[in-house]
Amino acid sequence: MAETVDNCSTLVRAFAEFELLPDLLARTPVPGPSSIAQRGPPKLIDQAAALRRWTDILASAGANMDHAEPEDLPSGTARERFLAEDAWQLANRLGWVNPAALETPGRQLAYIAERPLMRRTRADHTTLLDTVARSVREEYVGAGGLEVVPLLQACARRLADTDHVWASYVPGLLLVEFEALIHWSFVEPDRALRLGENLVTWRDTAMHRYDTPSPDVDPDDNLVTHADATARLYLETEELGGRTDLTLTEVRATSMLLTFAGLLDEHALGPVSYLLAPLSGRPS
Repeated sequence: MAETVDNCSTLVRAFAEFELLPDLLARTPVPGPSSIAQRGPPKLIDQAAALRRWTDILASAGANMDHAEPEDLPSGTARERFLAEDAWQLANRLGWVNPAALETPGRQLAYIAERPLMRRTRADHTTLLDTVARSVREEYVGAGGLEVVPLLQACARRLADTDHVWASYVPGLLLVEFEALIHWSFVEPDRALRLGENLVTWRDTAMHRYDTPSPDVDPDDNLVTHADATARLYLETEELGGRTDLTLTEVRATSMLLTFAGLLDEHALGPVSYLLAPLSGRPS
């Protein structure tokens, strides 16, 4: 895969088996405590052994890749190995592992794996979601300390509240808008903030070639027209989404992680999906 900014602006490249995170962390070979008499540097986690174990778990579970585009995956690495490496990078980025140990959140998740997947309790599931949500909120931070999750949630709310004649057809973040926002959060945060403030304006710009929605047209047709026009504008405009260099698979997987954690909600109207801010009482 190309070396691009995506290594920081997306949280994952393709991994989406988030329910298996406890199982992966539980199979991490952690060095035992050093004796007082031991000399030399502390023992480190055997990352190579961890990745072999994680690869075996993912191969046994049968990872779902419905969200992945074949051209976005490396050709020289087995799929399960690639996903294991991706999951390791996520765990490292979210502060669950360090070179010598599992950090507290990583240990909390590993404890869940003491019960087989099908016997886990609602409390186990809540711990998993809460730990992922807290870690993503704290660690998913762009350039200049820009907190990405609050930005995305505020933007989704802005679109949900609009009464714009076209934008209200899709009252949440389209994936192309999500992509542009996370890209600019890490490349040029001021641009990300401006984009967030002007989402409805850009939606309006996308519809300049169209008249107002026709009441004689199926609402789904108006919906698709608006979503397609917005996506086209973003992909053709460098200051929006024309320069992100992110893959569709990376963007999808990252949005899936945020929805898994309850930080965003995915909604579909007809053939168009979009992202909403979480309902009251859910993580924010």
